Amino acid sequence: MKNIFFLLFILAGFTGIAQAQEQTVKHRVVMQMSSADTLVHKGLFNQLNALKEYWGDEVSIEVLLHGPGVDLVIRDKATQLNAIASSRQKGVHFIVCENTLKQRKIEKEKLIEDMDYGAFGQVHLVTRQEEGWSYIKVGF
Repeated sequence: MKNIFFLLFILAGFTGIAQAQEQTVKHRVVMQMSSADTLVHKGLFNQLNALKEYWGDEVSIEVLLHGPGVDLVIRDKATQLNAIASSRQKGVHFIVCENTLKQRKIEKEKLIEDMDYGAFGQVHLVTRQEEGWSYIKVGF
C-alpha cells in the first residue's frame, strides 16, 4: 500500500513539473517559409528576433521550410548561417519538409547540420493550427 502512495506521489510531481513547463510557454507560433528569396530570408530573422525579444521564453517558434524555402538551409546556397545559428540558440526550431526534399531530389547531407524534419509540410502546418498554434506566412 505504501508503494502505491509513493508511486502516486512521484507521478503527481512529474505532472506538476510538466504543467509548470507548459505554463512558461504562453505563445506558440509556426511560421511557413516557402520562398528562396534572400530578402524574404532576412525578413524572417527580423520577425524571429522581434518575437523572441518581446516574449522571450514565453514563445515557442517553429519555422517550416518547404518548396523553395528549403534553400534557406541548403549548405551551398545558405546566406543566413549566423542568423540560423543565433535563432536556434534562442530555441527556434527549423523543420524541413521531407516531401520537398524528395521532389527536388535534395539529399539531407546537403543541408546544414541538425535540422528537424517533417514528412509533409502542409500536414505539419494544419496539425499545428489544430493544436492551437498561431500561423504566420513569411514573405511579402
